[in-house]
Amino acid sequence: MHKLKTFGARIGVIILTLLVLVQGAAAARILTIEKSPQDIQLKSAFINGQRADIVAQAGQYAFIELRDDKQCYATLSLIAENGRFLRRQMNLCDAEWQIALSFGDTGAGPSVRTITIVPSQDNVRVLALSFDGKPQPFTAFPNSNRVEFDIRRGPSGFKCVGKLSAALSGAKNFERTVDLCAFNNEVILDVEPTNYYEILTVRSGGNDKIIKVELNGERLNIIRHIGNDVRTRIFADKSGINCTGNLKVEFASGATGEGQLDLCGSNFDVTVTPKPTFASDTNLRSGYSWRFIPAQSENDIAALKFDARSFDRTGFSAVCEPGSRQATIYLDGFPARADLPRRTRINWTTGRYNGVVNGDRGQSPVATGAAPSFSKSTDDRLWSGLISGATFTAIANDNHRLILSLSGSAGPVRQFVEACNSRFNGPTVYGDVTDDSSLQWSTPPSRRDGDLRLVFGDLSTDRVGLEARCTPQDDLVRIMFASAPRGLSNGRNVNVDWQVGNETGRVPATTRAIEGFEWGALPVAVIDTYDPMWRALALGNIVRWKINGEQTATYSLKGSGAAIRRFLNGCRPASQPAIGDGGDSGFGVDPDRPTTGNEAVDTIINIFDLINQQSNSNVKININTRSAATRQALNNYQANPNYMCARSANSQPLGNRAISVGFKNDRGQTVEVYEIDANGQRQYVRDVPPSARLQLTRSAGQGFEVRSAGGGCLTTMVAPNADIEYSIKPTMGGADPDVVAKSYNCAGREVVALIEPNKGTALVDGDYALHRARVNGGFANVWGDVQAKITNQELVLEEGGTTRLSCRAR
Repeated sequence: MHKLKTFGARIGVIILTLLVLVQGAAAARILTIEKSPQDIQLKSAFINGQRADIVAQAGQYAFIELRDDKQCYATLSLIAENGRFLRRQMNLCDAEWQIALSFGDTGAGPSVRTITIVPSQDNVRVLALSFDGKPQPFTAFPNSNRVEFDIRRGPSGFKCVGKLSAALSGAKNFERTVDLCAFNNEVILDVEPTNYYEILTVRSGGNDKIIKVELNGERLNIIRHIGNDVRTRIFADKSGINCTGNLKVEFASGATGEGQLDLCGSNFDVTVTPKPTFASDTNLRSGYSWRFIPAQSENDIAALKFDARSFDRTGFSAVCEPGSRQATIYLDGFPARADLPRRTRINWTTGRYNGVVNGDRGQSPVATGAAPSFSKSTDDRLWSGLISGATFTAIANDNHRLILSLSGSAGPVRQFVEACNSRFNGPTVYGDVTDDSSLQWSTPPSRRDGDLRLVFGDLSTDRVGLEARCTPQDDLVRIMFASAPRGLSNGRNVNVDWQVGNETGRVPATTRAIEGFEWGALPVAVIDTYDPMWRALALGNIVRWKINGEQTATYSLKGSGAAIRRFLNGCRPASQPAIGDGGDSGFGVDPDRPTTGNEAVDTIINIFDLINQQSNSNVKININTRSAATRQALNNYQANPNYMCARSANSQPLGNRAISVGFKNDRGQTVEVYEIDANGQRQYVRDVPPSARLQLTRSAGQGFEVRSAGGGCLTTMVAPNADIEYSIKPTMGGADPDVVAKSYNCAGREVVALIEPNKGTALVDGDYALHRARVNGGFANVWGDVQAKITNQELVLEEGGTTRLSCRAR
């Protein structure tokens, strides 16, 4: 995307953030999963039933390597260490290969605690459970001996202490008084000796995993790993449990830790911190961040830095020439006291990746002081490690250790490697601009020559990435692609390829010299309003552009739907067959004039109530119309049957009241629910399986979008200031075959209500969108602070408590 006017004077450069980490025949992607709850640790992952490698886990993030970089829509199955199982059909490429998944709880809220029961031997299974003599129904998990059941809060709180009885397979039955709520609501059933014991939790005081525990010289059996922490068991002797003990811990890195601890005073939950074993041990975390610095000209370098700008110190830097596919790395974080020689042997580890390199002393162009340096190609596994690991560890000559936090590294590393792989493409706002709020899709006012326009860019600063124009009702659109390589000659035939999710297409174009663009000719294409590109741009998250196979830019598609639909409706001929005119697309209905036999309907006809109440009825509305306004409304509907998705569903300020928002999935297929904030940004909430309900607690005025699993938008809505439940109908996402248009007289002005009875949606006066939903136990037509009464005799619409329309049927 190029900025107009003066070359280089008013444009910055942002290199494409998305990166294919391993190219060629062994192409791969790193999928970032943001987990909820944060302490969930993944045990295994499957993509379409095939096992995928979990390369690293850090805090709430897990990183999975996908070997097929073209695979976006897939079934993702995850099994957590604690036995929870999650399966989703989803677009793995959403938000640039980063998705958020919630393993969640039962949804029962704070009045319920989920209790975990785990036998201490892997081959032992729980067959039955009871607590204080009451049988407990429980949930078992695949490939695990772990089970769960819920306890509820009583008038005096939770009943936690009592006798737990368990029938076990392959072991003696368990029966003992326990505290269900201790140790994070987890009870481990000892199936070995019957003498008294306690469960000891030993937590790692760093990012190192505990692999061995000794207490008073005796090695303890680790019965469970929880991330870097472990759970083990200590037994009482004749004198009971010795509360004061010398605890020694060995970590995966080889570090050790120990201390005299009061186990009883700490409730058998202790933390041991690794003890440094190096001449210098440097851990850079607080105040440091990862940054990508793009090249500013053809002769400039691209750089990657891990530094603390507040106190001018760098821990890691890398530089490359754009297009060279080779980078030089500098480990700037080793302290001066390490006094490293001119030639240094470096062992590095991050995530599941590791390697050994020989570094020469060098000076980084973007840092100060000498540091060990070495070169790597952009397809080296080091970059995958910098993206997927929690920390980067470099050990110099087996005697000096440097640890760098990789929090926030993924985006800058991807940008840097992409910059090293791509030649500089001139003065351009370039790459993934999803988070650049100044770049928007818009349909600005018509040009003086009457042409309609569609623009992606920032018109206030003359930055334009794409501009489309058409003559009204001409059905042909001329498109200029400003995100093009520099130096293209005039009159050259090129191919513009687009990709939205797993949808792809190609637009043939010819380069032309455009006034104001001084760095070469730009591709210009002509397509019609029914080209598949339009639908993809209107429904997707991001679009990737290529010119003759060369990746040029990625545009956000936030806000594209409404702008594209407005533009295309203006470009298309008005003579298209109208819905309801008796043609192939006609419905044979029009509520302006009920036919004989339907008089009884007049007294009860709330159009939406009919759909909710008479699903098994034979009552039909068969009407003919002569109203030009209703015919126009039906004609517009044919051009855009999914108009709900073109409505702005941004959250509205309706006060701070918390309301209950429900979604009932009657579609027969899994749907996805997204929240939409006040800025129009979507955030995935949860899948809703067929016939299931999702219940949320949100603020009044919260906006939502419902999408088909791995597909496009089905509908949008804004919650009112009341408890509400929406029904997701099977017909959502397409045209309603029984759509009707009803004409009303509103103080001398004709207003049309377009009603989709099978969907439970309506559009009043081409402006007010409404959902038929259950509100506070009854049915109402609502959208945020708008509510309406629609019957065969009258239309009354209120907004914010003010009556906007009070109409009688024509």
